Amino acid sequence: MIAGKIGDKKKIMGLIKKYFENIKDQPVSKPEKFINSNYLNNILYVNKKTDQTNLVVSYPAYKANYTYRYELELLAMIMGGMMSSRLFSEIREKRGLACGVRAFIDSYLDTGSFLVSVGLEPKKADLTVKLIKKLMIESVNISDDEFTRARQKIISNLALQTEDAGSLAFMFLDQIIYQNKITTPREQIKIFNNIKKKDVENEARKLFSNSPKITLIGPQNININKIK
Repeated sequence: MIAGKIGDKKKIMGLIKKYFENIKDQPVSKPEKFINSNYLNNILYVNKKTDQTNLVVSYPAYKANYTYRYELELLAMIMGGMMSSRLFSEIREKRGLACGVRAFIDSYLDTGSFLVSVGLEPKKADLTVKLIKKLMIESVNISDDEFTRARQKIISNLALQTEDAGSLAFMFLDQIIYQNKITTPREQIKIFNNIKKKDVENEARKLFSNSPKITLIGPQNININKIK
């Protein structure tokens, strides 16, 4: 993938051929079938000597070419993608439970997840997990103001990406791998502008009706019985 100011195309293609023509294609192995984990009580704890506990609350989601993936991006932005997001406001600003919190989508060819990542003191883990679950359930009701802010933030990010050739190259390459087509930033902006708030709320309703998996890495054993 080449992006940016391209001058002599023949020269560039010649350099690519010179340095890469001897690399032989290898058979692409089929990915292993996704198997749902069977954590005890949906919780995995890893004891590690660190200064803080890092935890991830993960909800089962969808593969990379999911029809409503743009609605999920908006949902992730509303919940934990900006400083005015619900998770940032409630967990860090109002309650001081964590030094950092964010929400994002992680998608693959056959599956995906909606993730909330938090770094915090071990003693605050149980309360924080319960608050995250509560906020996820409440996301079925989104205000007009936070919906508009989230959409504007995503569109601003897309506009900034068009100024960075490297970011564009990675964006297009990722789309080719997972979706077998390219959707330009301009096309994506049009898609986001046409999304309705009720569609994002509907995705939240489907997504957060599931029980999440919780992974913790930290310096002391957490009272697992409190995190349910």
